[in-house]
Amino acid sequence: MSITRSHRLQRRRRRALAQGLRRAVRDAAHAGPRVSAALPVQRRAVGPVAESMMATAALLDGDDPVGAAGLERLRRLLTDGASPLYAGDAGTSLIEYLWWIEDGLRLGDEDDLPVDVAGLELGIRVADR
Repeated sequence: MSITRSHRLQRRRRRALAQGLRRAVRDAAHAGPRVSAALPVQRRAVGPVAESMMATAALLDGDDPVGAAGLERLRRLLTDGASPLYAGDAGTSLIEYLWWIEDGLRLGDEDDLPVDVAGLELGIRVADR
């Protein structure tokens, strides 16, 4: 895969994750029932961390490199119905999970590579390197 194509896929993936965070904040702020096939977010959990979620979305919209581990953790938060975003009894608070994501997005961990060389778009997980 060419670097240009890989970069485009990476940008698309980062933007999709950022949009997922923004959607969760929007859904939590929406008062009243919604008709949707999507799991409802835990409104009480999202409210206090909405600003942090929006800051993470802004980071993903930017061009600064981020750690692949954080992207994978964020993907799990948004797609796993048992994550603290959706399940009130997930065992981990949403703020703790967001801290874990933010830690994984920071580069500097010797086990993490910037996402453009991590191979995530090829289906290679960080743990498989």
